[in-house]
Amino acid sequence: VRNRLVNFVGIEAGVSGAEELRTACNDGCVRFYDVGRVSGGDGAAGCARSGGRSDDDAARSTPPTRVLRFPLPVNHASVDPVSRKLALVALDDAAIVLADASTGARLAELKFHTDHNFSTAWHPNGTTAATASQDGTAAIWDLRRPDLGPLASLDARGDWAAAPPSSPSPRHAAPADDAA
Repeated sequence: VRNRLVNFVGIEAGVSGAEELRTACNDGCVRFYDVGRVSGGDGAAGCARSGGRSDDDAARSTPPTRVLRFPLPVNHASVDPVSRKLALVALDDAAIVLADASTGARLAELKFHTDHNFSTAWHPNGTTAATASQDGTAAIWDLRRPDLGPLASLDARGDWAAAPPSSPSPRHAAPADDAA
């Protein structure tokens, strides 16, 4: 039985410019919440108190503004920082899905990792992104052409594979390992 265990939470500007809280959960959903509604309107989620209710009560009673549904648990989700219309979704398998951030419709699947994926990150340009997997690899992608595979990859030892000169600099990503 899948549960609503929250694997990731993030806060950033949404399409409207208002702050959004985003959760990725084991029940296969990515949920988006209006931070102003969750926090009582002051924009600081978890800080406002209203009518004697705790912050947790207010957050639990605030419905999400939208929910993206996937067939597997979601370990991480990130939204492109430029248009806010694309999402990278790390499912609890080897799939990274490029999806429409409003509907969850699959636009592409990033195929490189061989084990569960746990992290995604967008470059500020909105077309380049990084992904990381339990298989010990990280990859940098040009999301205008995800079908071409990653521009560069990093293994758990921190060794970068060759990448075209136009690819992002490897210094913008670092491996995460148990020794750190």
